[in-house]
Amino acid sequence: MITILLLQTGFSQTSDTVYLFSYFKDNGQDGLHLASSRDGYTWLALNKDSSILKPVVAKDKLMRDPCIIRGADNQFHMVWTVSWNDGGIGYASSHDLIHWSEQQFIPELLGA
Repeated sequence: MITILLLQTGFSQTSDTVYLFSYFKDNGQDGLHLASSRDGYTWLALNKDSSILKPVVAKDKLMRDPCIIRGADNQFHMVWTVSWNDGGIGYASSHDLIHWSEQQFIPELLGA
């Protein structure tokens, strides 16, 4: 309860504020899922809880732990876990969270 109150006091909320939550289901083979909320407590799955973007990179073709940020270029940038075994991550960008760039596999840098 205290954590929630502290989080609320740290954010400025207006009537047009919408929160977005990115998630995966099962093992991540289905792809990117999105949910929205106006208050941060009640969430509505978007696209009828169907995948917004199917994974196509890496051997296992998974999209786990999607993390989306909005960059200084006003684009949404997403990275995700692509596999249990491949060393690397997936990357894609979007201007509207619906249409995504070609997915890229970014290999890990060993010894960096």
